[in-house]
Amino acid sequence: MNDDVATARLIYDGRLSDAGGRQIQALVTRSDALIVAMYTSPPYAVNVPALGVARLSINLSQASVWGGVDGEPPRAHLARRHSLFLTPARAGAAWQKASSSRHINIYFDARSFAQPEDAAWGPLLGDEVPLQNVGLTGGGPLFDLLAAELSEAHPFGVEAADSLARLILIRLARRQARSIGHANPLTPAVLARLTDYVAAHLDQRIMVADLAAVTGLSTNRFALACVGATGHSPHQLVLRTRLERAVQLLRHSTHSLAEVAVASGFSSQQHMTRVMQQRLGTTPARQRPGSTLTSQRYPAPPRVPRPGGEGLRRDSEQDAPKQQRQR
Repeated sequence: MNDDVATARLIYDGRLSDAGGRQIQALVTRSDALIVAMYTSPPYAVNVPALGVARLSINLSQASVWGGVDGEPPRAHLARRHSLFLTPARAGAAWQKASSSRHINIYFDARSFAQPEDAAWGPLLGDEVPLQNVGLTGGGPLFDLLAAELSEAHPFGVEAADSLARLILIRLARRQARSIGHANPLTPAVLARLTDYVAAHLDQRIMVADLAAVTGLSTNRFALACVGATGHSPHQLVLRTRLERAVQLLRHSTHSLAEVAVASGFSSQQHMTRVMQQRLGTTPARQRPGSTLTSQRYPAPPRVPRPGGEGLRRDSEQDAPKQQRQR
């Protein structure tokens, strides 16, 4: 069993139980990448920490909810029956519900769905892009069938739940792909404006909502348009810009490593070092002029194309190792 998927369910179950909810049934599928569970809960307030995998929640009853994913402004929603909320991997969330409700969670590792040549599908399947209170055309019957499989002990129930959950996720990914398949609103002029905004605020916390406001798009629409225009999520693009800024400062200034980290938007010198090792295979010290390990061994980070206005908060824990991400 995929440890991240199993751990995600256990953590969520514990937080919901603390808030008065309970799991009705769960089916661990034959694959390593997916678990389906159904829950019932009274009115509650619950904080779910960042998990190592994505979580798709399917509402089985209408309820008023308030909250959102970490780093985004909380919002009020009338979550109708069969509405969907998707929390990306490595993102926490806080929600309040005003009435009793039932919902299904699909915990899944998006990497198991995307083919190597379909790199942009990772964000569409929960790797980066959150969704809040959206519908899926034709999804109602699938959701009801999945609930039925979880409610009763049917022969081949695990296989049926696995197939239904995968079909739901694939249809959701196709919906996302269609929504960015039309004329992309992130024109070269808009992308240049985003790039300038990120460069001017790189030493600050940058959220997707801030970047969406620059473009005049909703947060969800902007995140998807960013994937469609650049092949990268907002966070990935912002992180690349932070690395690029850090390398430039290390090579062409006398700032200390700690000062470079702050100026590039990293939470600490240690975090900058860790990300640089993970992404570039080198360390800040090796980027200094005169280092015995020359920069020829460690090329500069890939340039963010002019269409590169990136998103996201100051990179404090976003790229922490998974064992640290289960906060």
